[in-house]
Amino acid sequence: MQEELKRCNSIGNIDGVLYFSKVLFASIPTNIDNMKKSCSFVPAIELNCTAAICFFDFIGIIKIENKSIKITDLGEGACNLDNERLLDFFARCCLDTLIKREIIKHSSIRYNYHEHRIEISTSAFPLNFASFRNFLITLKVLVAKTDVILELDEAYENFFSDSLKNNEKSLEHLLKQLESQRERGATAEAFVMRYEKQRLSNSLEPKLISSIDVSAGYDIVSFNSLSSTSYDRFIEVKSFQYNVRFFWSVNEMEVAKVLEEKYFLYLIDMRKIHENGYSPMIIQNPYVNLTREYWILEPNSYLITKV
Repeated sequence: MQEELKRCNSIGNIDGVLYFSKVLFASIPTNIDNMKKSCSFVPAIELNCTAAICFFDFIGIIKIENKSIKITDLGEGACNLDNERLLDFFARCCLDTLIKREIIKHSSIRYNYHEHRIEISTSAFPLNFASFRNFLITLKVLVAKTDVILELDEAYENFFSDSLKNNEKSLEHLLKQLESQRERGATAEAFVMRYEKQRLSNSLEPKLISSIDVSAGYDIVSFNSLSSTSYDRFIEVKSFQYNVRFFWSVNEMEVAKVLEEKYFLYLIDMRKIHENGYSPMIIQNPYVNLTREYWILEPNSYLITKV
């Protein structure tokens, strides 16, 4: 990323971004000097033209070669959009780029089940990415909930979740075995989502959060009954084939310990998942009940620290 973006906090206000994009799309192909001249001394807007050029290059709308500016295939799709759709397009490009380049990491994301919102820590944005954070805040894609928490607008939740999933699948270093396990897990999660909707007579909507908040300790937030007024059923999905065995992380165990009767393990037999009427094995309060029933708990790994 060019130095100009590292130094600035903002590329401009909404009017400035719209003016810049209007000039840009009308002038392509153009160059940096011409863009600066066209965007200089324009009343009633806030715009850092150099930063905006770098920003649009970074999110893939344009491509800079020497001082020449060319539109990309992605940028071509934005040329004829009205203002509202154009800003939405820029917001999605920005979010997708931040995820693909791993600026926003899973560790900085969590799902607030009390308020039904995805939250991102402000620490997800290093100082040299302040302009990206502020761009999303300006468009109200992110709202500052506290000094350290940003809330994602509900309209972008599905897009954000899909981008996270797609980025995970595209990482070249993942082993094929892990990919297969993840796909099996995704199939099991999809089954549990359908199962929960049916159990709740499609009157209440459970939510899959496993790709949003990886540290939550559960995969799905749901409702115990139709009389529930908020999420009160926290489901960790485990799949198996032939033998009923699964891995349960320390974090998942600790969360189960805290949530007690509200925490459920759903064990999915992948051989039976497509059978009509199949129901998963469900263990409520597993932190207690796995030690009372006929289960063997074995340590799988140890954290070793030199003293």
